[in-house]
Amino acid sequence: MKSRHIIATAVALLGLAGAAGAQPPPPAQPPPPPSAKVPAQPPSVARPVPAEQIDYLSCREAWRQSGKSADQFIPMLRSLANQSLQERGLVLASDRETGLQLGKAIIQGCVNDPEEHLSSVVDREVRKVAAPKQ
Repeated sequence: MKSRHIIATAVALLGLAGAAGAQPPPPAQPPPPPSAKVPAQPPSVARPVPAEQIDYLSCREAWRQSGKSADQFIPMLRSLANQSLQERGLVLASDRETGLQLGKAIIQGCVNDPEEHLSSVVDREVRKVAAPKQ
């Protein structure tokens, strides 16, 4: 990731702290019927990565799959953070500092080792800042 994206991604992750412990992500929309016309997307627009595939992407692959767009990358991070919180019975504080700390730590983990699975980076950093559910 380029440094100009690091700050934008970290700031956008601020919403993660409040949202991650509150609700699971909404269910995926069903595919359109075969007879329905689906508008073509321009090739520059990244398509969302299915949740079951995110677990197997390295930081670098996930960033590439997002089209190098924070708007596509952040939902991946939220999904992985929610998964980690639920599986480990943890919650995040819903304050700006926690979200900023988590966002910076995830980005730094990916910068340090772009080939590490993004899910591992997110899980490790979530465990550092989350608390057990009461």
